[in-house]
Amino acid sequence: MNKVVSVGLLFFSDLLHTVQCH
Repeated sequence: MNKVVSVGLLFFSDLLHTVQCH
């Protein structure tokens, strides 16, 4: 897997988690 894609997925996952918490 591409490094950029990996970081992007981690960031997106964290962003979704933050939105769900609020």
